[in-house]
Amino acid sequence: GGKEHLKAFLQTVDRTMEELIAEAEQHGGHLEVEMFSDHGNRYDTYKNVKLNDALAQAGFITEKTIKDERSVVLPKHGLVGASMMFTQPQNCARIAEVSAATEGVDFAVYQPEENTIELISRRGRARILREADRFKYEDAGGDPLKLGALLERMKVSGAVDASGFASAEAWFVATRDHEYVDPLRRLFDGFTKHVKTRADVIVSYEDGYLLGSPMLPYL
Repeated sequence: GGKEHLKAFLQTVDRTMEELIAEAEQHGGHLEVEMFSDHGNRYDTYKNVKLNDALAQAGFITEKTIKDERSVVLPKHGLVGASMMFTQPQNCARIAEVSAATEGVDFAVYQPEENTIELISRRGRARILREADRFKYEDAGGDPLKLGALLERMKVSGAVDASGFASAEAWFVATRDHEYVDPLRRLFDGFTKHVKTRADVIVSYEDGYLLGSPMLPYL
């Protein structure tokens, strides 16, 4: 095991996929490959985010079901780098603020409307808008996703329309080497794609931090 063995294995998988795609094309076919991971792995020593404590200090109660206006459901599935929280609609903004201010949290997001996401972090705030398969990033102060300079280049290249929207493909191409790859589409997908019960607030943790059972790191 270890980092180098995993890297070698992934390189082998990559070469194998290239060979299969090329073989399919040679025979007049088309092969699409979709890869996914249940979580990442940095081979670091991780710290547990004290999100429950932060919510409690703000007057919320983390519990298994929503019972009243102070209830927050915070599932802990293993050891994860992001969490989905459930609460009453009027709590979303405050819970996102409390979460974003907690050590180890990169940012928190919630949806005040179907095609709008509000993002809060210690670096600042942003609003993400969607129109069909087009997305817009509005920096509300601090540029928390660090897209400001990149967005200016997209405007110069003509990828952004007069209303500030760009296609999903344009955002992917522009951000594929960025710290946050394809972030606008992926944030909306986090709320709406492949889920039956939508989260009210989603929290993403910084590298080196996680949330989960306090016993699992020792197993």
